[in-house]
Amino acid sequence: MTPTVFVIGTRPEAIKVIPVYLAFQRAGIPSLICSTGQHNDLVDDIYSLFDVAPDIRLSIMKPGQSLSYITESVLQETQKYFQQIKPSMVIVQGDTASAMSAALSAFYCKIPVGHIEAGLRTHDIYAPFPEEANRQIISRIAEFHFAPTDTSAANLRAEGIPADRIFVTGNTIVDALYTIVDRLNQGAVTPSDKVRQTMDRLKQEGKFTFLLTAHRRESFDGGLHTILKTIKDYLDAHPDVVVLFPVHPNPVISATIHDVFGDHPGRLMLFPPVPYHDLVYLLSHVDGVLTDSGGIQEEAVSLHRPTLVLRNETDRPEAIEKRLAVLVGTDPAKIIRGLDEILAQPSPPDNSAKQSVYGDGRASERIAAIIQGSTRGRRKRILVGSPIRQTPDILIEFLRSLEEVDKISFDFDYHFVDDNTDLNSSKILSNFEDVHDGHCYIARPEETQESAYDSTNEVTHNWSDDAIWKVARFKDGMIEHAINQGYDYLFLIDSDLVLQPGTLEQLIADKKGIVFNVYWTSWQPNTVEMPQVWVQDEYNFFDRSTKHSPSAEEQSAAYANFATTLRTPGVYEVGGGGACTLIDRETLVKGVSFKRIPNISFWGEDRHFCVRAVALGVPLYVDTHYPAYHIYRSTDLEGIAAFKRNSVEPQASKPLPP
Repeated sequence: MTPTVFVIGTRPEAIKVIPVYLAFQRAGIPSLICSTGQHNDLVDDIYSLFDVAPDIRLSIMKPGQSLSYITESVLQETQKYFQQIKPSMVIVQGDTASAMSAALSAFYCKIPVGHIEAGLRTHDIYAPFPEEANRQIISRIAEFHFAPTDTSAANLRAEGIPADRIFVTGNTIVDALYTIVDRLNQGAVTPSDKVRQTMDRLKQEGKFTFLLTAHRRESFDGGLHTILKTIKDYLDAHPDVVVLFPVHPNPVISATIHDVFGDHPGRLMLFPPVPYHDLVYLLSHVDGVLTDSGGIQEEAVSLHRPTLVLRNETDRPEAIEKRLAVLVGTDPAKIIRGLDEILAQPSPPDNSAKQSVYGDGRASERIAAIIQGSTRGRRKRILVGSPIRQTPDILIEFLRSLEEVDKISFDFDYHFVDDNTDLNSSKILSNFEDVHDGHCYIARPEETQESAYDSTNEVTHNWSDDAIWKVARFKDGMIEHAINQGYDYLFLIDSDLVLQPGTLEQLIADKKGIVFNVYWTSWQPNTVEMPQVWVQDEYNFFDRSTKHSPSAEEQSAAYANFATTLRTPGVYEVGGGGACTLIDRETLVKGVSFKRIPNISFWGEDRHFCVRAVALGVPLYVDTHYPAYHIYRSTDLEGIAAFKRNSVEPQASKPLPP
């Protein structure tokens, strides 16, 4: 297998790419690092920190290099190596000249391109410049788009990128950040004496500390001068405030600092560019952050530092929308107001919790799994989804049956919604999550209302409208998860079902866009068992589309014919179904949804899902080879042992009652 080539030009690229490279190494995927040398002097400390070395060094850097020079040099030099190595894929990150040029070079060589941090947009190609144009160019070339957030994935879909080529992974910068935080906490790496001693002294003196970074090209035309002049005025008015400024080597920045502060910057404490672990240490210990850097926005927010974004527009709106950061641009009044608000906070929030709007520290693993899974003959990936509000005894049987399902030819992940009011049920789900660490995601709604399910009891289940459309939202979240994470199938199942081991292998073998697995239930006590699929409308077992009104005898005969068919192992087209549903990826990306359709009075989210699917041109099928067992009432628990004894081979359900 020919290697994947990771192209790195700048320090931010190295920080965000190396965790992915290491994930590829762990997964056994052959890979190389090509360092373009766009920022050679700033990148080497990242290689050392993560104990890796580039396999290819282009060394294009020269004093005063222009964007045109970088683009031309990277394009020509990478093309030589690509033609020689013939990589299976080229992976670039972000929006630098190196990334764009390497992607274009791979395209000219007809090599697939993967794009880390895809889909960030301001929709103004001059802000940021030239990054916005670079990343839009890469998006037209890339085959795999690794979007950090749902917002960035939506941007790509809006531009016509096929949904099955977009994967929401989280941002790899969070992977790097959490790795270094752990190493600092464990003493595996230590901050430099200057950085540590400076922070210790400032804290002992009771100073409020801010970290400043400012290096963007669009700020050079007066914006940087305004930022620094505002900070100088603020420092003059607040003797208890200190601003720490690791200075980018660009001479424009140094000249502007001297123009504003002269030879004695005072409480603007200047540092040369600090190693990454020093930067993480500073971010972890300051009271607030001012930055025009996209990466530091992500890092500061992920460490729960109050952040002022020194840009007029941001391509990372998630933190702004959740009020974790404030967009102040270069407006002095906004900057001062933002600083005042941070000073007014009682204390910085705890930064130990590994939670961020930008990721969970596992983006690199996801990217490696996606690429590994894209090779021919790979195992299929199935996301099992279930909104769960269940009694502990029934939930245990449901989860046990999922464990017992045959998984010979596919990989299983889980997406559950813990909507339980019984704490024991929530504990059971948490234990399941621990056992399946890394393969089970459990969403927990902020508020769980008992009243939504008031009509559910041991006699029958008759949910309120609020409950139905809440569950519909949960299921649509699972659809979005399956699409964004590149799953081949989504299997939606109610938490009161017990499956036969061969169920999923059979459903996949059917090769249908949507296929229901049959089960039978007495919806009222002491009544005939009926299936969860139907022919027409809400729950009709015969065609009512003619003007003829069938008699009671005709209706009974139609149901008997339908039921007899369903008792015979096979795959049959139906008008609708639910509760035990396999959906393939091609169908997911067509836009299926459980969202309520206006002007249709059908009861139940599954009915609306079926109507929308058929309107999208997706036929509906039921498979009857492995009927599931429905624990509709607690008394049904008694029948599980007998059901499992008879679940060895494909079989029809028990005969129809007379």
